[in-house]
Amino acid sequence: MSTAELVLPECPRPEDRAPAPPPPRPRRVRRWLGALLARRVRRRGIDLATLRVLPRAATVPLRRDGVGPASALTALAARGPVHRLELPLDVAVHLVTGAAEARAVLADADGYSTDVRHLFSGDGPVTGADVGGLGFTDPPDHTRLRRLVAPEFTRARLQRLVPVVEGTVDRALDALEAAGSPADLVRHVATPVPMSVIAGLLGLEGADEQVLARLATRRFDATGGPAGAFGAVSAQRRLLPRRSPPSGAPPATG
Repeated sequence: MSTAELVLPECPRPEDRAPAPPPPRPRRVRRWLGALLARRVRRRGIDLATLRVLPRAATVPLRRDGVGPASALTALAARGPVHRLELPLDVAVHLVTGAAEARAVLADADGYSTDVRHLFSGDGPVTGADVGGLGFTDPPDHTRLRRLVAPEFTRARLQRLVPVVEGTVDRALDALEAAGSPADLVRHVATPVPMSVIAGLLGLEGADEQVLARLATRRFDATGGPAGAFGAVSAQRRLLPRRSPPSGAPPATG
């Protein structure tokens, strides 16, 4: 009688085995933590002045490749008009890149808000009173501020600034020519011309004008967290009372 030969499969060596797939992302846990954080914020509030760093995903619309939008933002816009950002704890934040969708959001004052003053405590380095301005205000405060500055933007009022602006541009072009090639339009024209005109309207000159320019850059740079950006707003507000604006200059609104 013949006996059947039993053949066992060869066991792979440990070094030949394929790596195990990574464990699934604990999305439920992230959502639970996000909901817990949201409840805590609603109950106790939040102070944006304490945030020193923003999640990288939240800085996508703030980053630049040279003077243009970052490639990551361009890629998002090509995929669709609305995107949910991947933030820690699954916090729901959406980025709107479509023109029509952005107009709809901006026009819906009841559904969306730009007023973040309630997200600052009253005893930190930056308070809600330091934010303000047209960019972070909803109606009726936004309407009141617009009425304050609107008379200064009529054709007749702007016409009086023509000699001032022309003189500022001439000096900037002279500096650009003196600097030689290659021409840096941002450094010698695009940045100093508007800042010089604004400083003149506010009655600032010399060292104060330079401080104003530095703070203007910082207040629109949120990559270091809200504390740095809104801290620059606070510093600008403290700078303005040093000098009285010239007669007829528009009021400062933040």
